[in-house]
Amino acid sequence: MHATDVLAKSVDVTVSDEVDRWISAADAMAGGVDVLINPAGIIRDNRVERITDEDWTAVVDVSLKGAFYGARAVFPGMRARGYGRIVSFLSMSWRGNFGQANYVVTKAGIIGLTRV
Repeated sequence: MHATDVLAKSVDVTVSDEVDRWISAADAMAGGVDVLINPAGIIRDNRVERITDEDWTAVVDVSLKGAFYGARAVFPGMRARGYGRIVSFLSMSWRGNFGQANYVVTKAGIIGLTRV
């Protein structure tokens, strides 16, 4: 593999099997995944009392499940090689923003997950 080789694939980060298959393919292609970037997220802004179950679940699933499934998939290889980095891109929203309860919760959760 060369530094310029890329594995581009559309993956539903809310489905653990898809994430696992994607990471396995990247592992096979590159001989290991050394860095995982967690940028996935969506916004469904609304006041707390107006957030629907569907909007709550969609935001939590994409942000938190996506970050967790990716970390879980790369961790065994990183641990075996004794090296790896997980980088999570977040806004400062984890501190709290009006109208973004679902989004804020996921960003705060990703901070905790990344530190673990």
